[in-house]
Amino acid sequence: MRTARIGPVNYHSVLSFTCTDEGLQISIAFPFRVGHPPLFIPWDEFHHVLPDNKLFSNRIKASIGRPEIARVVLPAWVRYRMPLSLRGISED
Repeated sequence: MRTARIGPVNYHSVLSFTCTDEGLQISIAFPFRVGHPPLFIPWDEFHHVLPDNKLFSNRIKASIGRPEIARVVLPAWVRYRMPLSLRGISED
């Protein structure tokens, strides 16, 4: 179980991530899953992927969609499962 922030909401130790060639799927653990179906975000919807390291916490932050519909903060290991073209993106 992993922690992330999606928009203004922090999900502490209740998420699971599945990375595929097409994108990232985020699921919430039972019993919190009620009303929260799995979310799939295609890799081409990720923009401005940047490191967001804090004390004892390695994370990345990214904008989702164009125009931006949400900001996410995810575990740093997700970046290494993204396509190579996204790994090196920096701020414009």
